[in-house]
Amino acid sequence: MHGFVRMDVTHAPPNRRRDELTRQANALRSNLIQHIDALGRRRRQALDPRVQLRRHFRGVLLGAGVAVLLAAGGLAFAAYKLGERRSRRGWLPALVGAWRRPDAPREARSRGILPAVAKVAKSALLSLAVAAVKQAAVRATAARAPAE
Repeated sequence: MHGFVRMDVTHAPPNRRRDELTRQANALRSNLIQHIDALGRRRRQALDPRVQLRRHFRGVLLGAGVAVLLAAGGLAFAAYKLGERRSRRGWLPALVGAWRRPDAPREARSRGILPAVAKVAKSALLSLAVAAVKQAAVRATAARAPAE
């Protein structure tokens, strides 16, 4: 009997029994409608990005910060490896030279498709990370701004 109410109207007159059944059916229907409305509200809140951003603002900010740090760490590591290959004097002079003269000829790169794919993948991931951080910042400021 999962939540069903047992009705004891066997000794009542027929009209009174029908009225009691109608009243109980209406009460159950009203209760069901309230539960369906509550579930609809919770579903809308669960799928609304603004509500989720408001609820989980710190987590989104932390995730964006980690993504930026990982991207910066990857770039620093790539610059270190690039400088290590270019010059045995150290990575800093090679990085400074590349910054000052970006059009200067570089030593030959390794051939093949894998380095090109890696370069494209790094660029795409960095672009996605920057776009995600920017969008999170815009939404966060829009969510915190008072409505006009």
